[in-house]
Amino acid sequence: MKTTKITSSHPKSTPSPLAPLRSTPTKRNPPRKARASPSKKHPKPPHKSPPNTSHTNPHSTSHPSSSLSKEGLGFSLQDRKIKPTLCYSQDDGKKLGVEDCLQEIGRRCGWSKVLNLKEEVYPDLVIEFLTSLVVSNNGDISFSLDGMAHSMSPKQVNEIFEWPCDGTIGPSEFGSFWGDKNASQFHQKMFWRELTGRDDWKVGLTKSFSIVNHVPRILHRFLLQVFFPKTEMGQIATSDFKMLWCFLHGDRDRMGQLDFGKFLIAAFLVERNKPKWPITIGSFVTVFATHLGIDLSYFKNLNSYALLDTVSMERFGWLLLPKIGLFVWQVKEEEKDSHPTPYAVLPTLATRMGTPNALLFLPTPNIKTIIHTGVHSTKQGSSSAPPPLVGDNSQISHTPSRGTIPSHPFRHSVSFEGSRSDLFTIEMFKQFMANIGTFAQEVIDHFGNLEQRFHALNSEVVSLRQQIVASGTTATSTGTTVDTSSVDEVGEATSNNVWQP
Repeated sequence: MKTTKITSSHPKSTPSPLAPLRSTPTKRNPPRKARASPSKKHPKPPHKSPPNTSHTNPHSTSHPSSSLSKEGLGFSLQDRKIKPTLCYSQDDGKKLGVEDCLQEIGRRCGWSKVLNLKEEVYPDLVIEFLTSLVVSNNGDISFSLDGMAHSMSPKQVNEIFEWPCDGTIGPSEFGSFWGDKNASQFHQKMFWRELTGRDDWKVGLTKSFSIVNHVPRILHRFLLQVFFPKTEMGQIATSDFKMLWCFLHGDRDRMGQLDFGKFLIAAFLVERNKPKWPITIGSFVTVFATHLGIDLSYFKNLNSYALLDTVSMERFGWLLLPKIGLFVWQVKEEEKDSHPTPYAVLPTLATRMGTPNALLFLPTPNIKTIIHTGVHSTKQGSSSAPPPLVGDNSQISHTPSRGTIPSHPFRHSVSFEGSRSDLFTIEMFKQFMANIGTFAQEVIDHFGNLEQRFHALNSEVVSLRQQIVASGTTATSTGTTVDTSSVDEVGEATSNNVWQP
């Protein structure tokens, strides 16, 4: 990594399709209004040099210039609203039963750090970074943070975010990457049917609301936030749909072929060039600043987070929260002129990736009745979820890379009040009765425990009263002595009021 003061211009530019802007020489970005000026008693500490783990590219060339100068671009970015970066809520992930699955996908794909990323956003640093960002023809980037110029390679970006570092496939190769083993098994219509049970895939018109299982739907929203920023976050395009397929079906070796650093750099450029759209990638700029040793205490942050939690999912229309602790997952049955329909009560083991037909798990029986009454036999936040709706002889196995497409799309064979198929009706009835039995047993156990605790407490009270009466006086916890000559009366009165089962 090369770190210098911004005192000279960049080398002569040559055309490149990655970005339409040239980094023109400037003395400094516009002054930061919110930055605290150091006092004499507390002077600003010297700039910390980053660890010597980078390289320098003195001969790299920048992108062609556009009609906007860097100063003009800086002012246009200042006019745009900067919002917190969407981050995944682990606590609510546990409540919905997706935490283990998402963390496993993160470990397998090298995404654990980014999945759990939760950094403050510093608007001044975001504007300075995006204003000065330049991508060379060989993919290296140069930018300015806190008045210092820096340069990085995509490999160094991967190291910062703990992504695989040996990948060669970036955004430009990803779109035409159809002949390799990574993409030869990806078929848009087939994958859409695997996720929704339908055959109505249309590029640019299908939306994530139709994805039945909540794991891929949450993962898709997260991928859009990082790599594919757009105004309509629920819309599915070919690129993000293919990336979702890679995360669900790609192993560690296959995912290692993707250069995620290049994808993030491309996302920075898209975010910068969006006219009048809010800027939402600020947390990633904070990661760069922290890596470079910049003292963030001198900059004002947004002091807020945007969590992908149950509250935001309710706002998206994904969840209904009719009762406290009750999570109702919603699915769109048709793309055209349809509204989300209650589908299942979460969590349930039937949605776990690796179980048969997990991507098209069966709906919860009598879902509307459950919503109306608020009866839910599953203990939220615990592992005592109902078993998956599979036969007695079925075995848990990993989903094959192509996926298993059931011959019964849910819109044709199941209704939200219950199944119209005799086979499904029997299975659902058994499951429903098992849930009722489990709930009743929990109630009995609960009151049984209360009765035992009451008897034990009653015995302790009687024993203590007898000891007090026998001694006549007793010492309190503070060391004082209390006369108990009248305790017998009180004790007798208390004894008469003790509940006898």
